[in-house]
Amino acid sequence: MVTEAGTTTETLTITKATYSSRKGELKVEATSSLGGGTILEATLFFENRSDLGPLEMTYNPKKDKWSVTFDSGTKPDRVMVCFTMTTECVDTTDIGGK
Repeated sequence: MVTEAGTTTETLTITKATYSSRKGELKVEATSSLGGGTILEATLFFENRSDLGPLEMTYNPKKDKWSVTFDSGTKPDRVMVCFTMTTECVDTTDIGGK
């Protein structure tokens, strides 16, 4: 996703969404052109149950990426990551794992 705020172009990308049926967890990773200078949130969407989130993601400056792990219990249908307090989001249905 590319957005324009004034003269600054910002990008937000979901780099990984992997579900572990053994643990009942979904790990989401994302990158932002703003690095750690922003706050990201992730939300899980399910067809047959209530959504989970948003949960604030944690920034790792050594890896220059954001991550969060949900105890979802089941594999979601869709993951969405947003800049906090905005409608600037990206989502994916490409969720790996079993």
